[in-house]
Amino acid sequence: MNPAAPSKILIAREPGETRFALKAGDDVLEVALVRDIDVQPGATYIGRAGARIGDACLIDLGHGAPAFLQSKRLPAEGQWVQVMVVAAARGGKGPTVKRVTLSGVVEGPAREIVPGPTPAATWLARHDADAIAVIVGSADATQHAGLSPGQSFEGYRDRTDLFDAEGINDAIEEAIAPTIPLPGGGSVMFDATAAAWMIDINAGGLSIADANRLGIAVIARHLRLRNLSGHILIDLISTRGRAQFKEQLARLTAADPFPAQIVGFTPLGMLELTRPRIRASLPELMLDGQAPSARTVAYRALARVIREVEARPAVAITLIVAPIVAGILQGELRAATEGTAQQSRARIAIAAKDAFAPDRFEIAPAS
Repeated sequence: MNPAAPSKILIAREPGETRFALKAGDDVLEVALVRDIDVQPGATYIGRAGARIGDACLIDLGHGAPAFLQSKRLPAEGQWVQVMVVAAARGGKGPTVKRVTLSGVVEGPAREIVPGPTPAATWLARHDADAIAVIVGSADATQHAGLSPGQSFEGYRDRTDLFDAEGINDAIEEAIAPTIPLPGGGSVMFDATAAAWMIDINAGGLSIADANRLGIAVIARHLRLRNLSGHILIDLISTRGRAQFKEQLARLTAADPFPAQIVGFTPLGMLELTRPRIRASLPELMLDGQAPSARTVAYRALARVIREVEARPAVAITLIVAPIVAGILQGELRAATEGTAQQSRARIAIAAKDAFAPDRFEIAPAS
């Protein structure tokens, strides 16, 4: 089998989010987290036009940050418009949308009217669907998978977690790690700035040529695994013949469905490239700087509740978290918290503890 040919799609459901992974043999190619509260690419909305910003305007979609619509013919402020999400929100900026026209839907309230395709549906449409096995971790995951009625899939029946068994959780941790070690002592460092992704190759005990070669291989894999997008700068170790590493990166990313456009070397010797943005990157979704975001901690806490109650059934529990996480669980993730209680059949009390760091949580019997 061609190792680059996708062979398996895995779908797992956690409280408030559906997780998708694409594998080629044992290699994890892509991972996508679809969170219920987030606006998803490809979805169509009825939105209300807001303030203009030059040749663009803001669109209220009913939740989340206002979307950004750029057009030569902008709607009047207050007008209801049909828009499709073409790129996910980024940082403090809302999603990017374009105008579309659907018959029969012309006015508010602001809401989603057609969901976007899930990552599984996109992968199956992009690749040879007959050669890809689809494995779904639970009945709940099946309901959120977005598969076509005729799509065949396997239900996962093992007692272990599907993403643990298939190495996906390990791949996720690798994809959000700031540093990836290279064989022989070098490393690749990933750092997000407001303007660009900065990637630095360090030699350690390697020769310059080996560090650059091994580093480019890691970067090629992680562009897709992390779903990095926008402006990207790679700081190669200075050496003659650096054009070979540009060619290596182009060759290794050729199978990427969103291949990087490699611009060339900057005057300071950095390899410059761009990659299209559709979904948010894993680091964007899961981190605040280099630490797990409060929202990620909230999701992890709810998932841990499910597993704890499955192992030790309880009628009521207390989830002890930092105040910022408590606010998220009782605010934007309230529906996910209530869904966790229903799934676990346990009452969940949220207790905020000032002494807890944002990434700390505990599950205790209800007092």
